[in-house]
Amino acid sequence: MEPHLSVLERCVGPGDATVLVARCSLAGASGRYMIMLTRRRLAVTARNWLTRRLRLHLNLELRHLSDVSWAHEPRLGGVRLSVTAIDGVREHFLIDTTDAVGVEHLLASLFADPLDRHNVGEVVTIKASGA
Repeated sequence: MEPHLSVLERCVGPGDATVLVARCSLAGASGRYMIMLTRRRLAVTARNWLTRRLRLHLNLELRHLSDVSWAHEPRLGGVRLSVTAIDGVREHFLIDTTDAVGVEHLLASLFADPLDRHNVGEVVTIKASGA
């Protein structure tokens, strides 16, 4: 997890606060992924299984995301987050968590009212599955 964090921390701007860091998977892709949400930004890192190369997969301000949806996936052990990036690419992430209600509450506070995204309130601590 450490290499992912060093890349993700560079995505947090001054005055922004990280509200979620968790392992995740990307539909139709292999490798290890880590998702970070701040009050203003979504960033995802990817690590290739074979080469172990780490790269920034996605790094966008929340206002540049559209068609955001999420749903608890009890069979899969997490919360599915789907977003469309500014370039029109649709992404589907499964956030690994044992606290799906907490993640859903957090996502609702970030995405429910686009005029009030920066007033998220309390940071929710999320327990990752398998951690």
